[in-house]
Amino acid sequence: MDSRIFARRTLAAALALFFILYAIAPPTAAQRRKRVPRATARAVKEPPRQRLEGTKHERPPRTFDVLNYTIRTRFEPENRAVIGDETVTLKPLASGFRSFDLDASSMKIEAVTLADSDVALQWTQPPDKLAITLDRAYEPTDTINVRIRYRAMPTKGLYFIQQQTRSGSALTKPAQIWT
Repeated sequence: MDSRIFARRTLAAALALFFILYAIAPPTAAQRRKRVPRATARAVKEPPRQRLEGTKHERPPRTFDVLNYTIRTRFEPENRAVIGDETVTLKPLASGFRSFDLDASSMKIEAVTLADSDVALQWTQPPDKLAITLDRAYEPTDTINVRIRYRAMPTKGLYFIQQQTRSGSALTKPAQIWT
């Protein structure tokens, strides 16, 4: 037998014997000190944590899948306004898809059209929503592009800082829009 093969087999047998003995050997005093005692039934029980309740939102049934939002915005800093032109690309999830809702809190909707053909769509604006009725029933194989033009005057999340100058001196704070 080759001496290399004999050395490998001897090493493998020694390692196997070492791991077996290590697994069945009783712990030493140092190892026993490191163990963390398990909690007993007599331990003081903590009161259950109080769950915080958030705002309850009823989730509407999912009838479409949004593929893309293309959002184009301009700003009117003097009026603290955002002028938006958004195209929503979506696919229906079932046959006969005729209407859908989008979130539109504090927005003044100016026009809703099909982006590809500029066909005007019917729409209403219940509180914090935009309910859109399409021109016909669509199938799951269709892709719909809806263009929404709007104006908004946000009260939080978007901030307009007016330009400030001291009388007769240089600019002290430039105009800013930040979020």
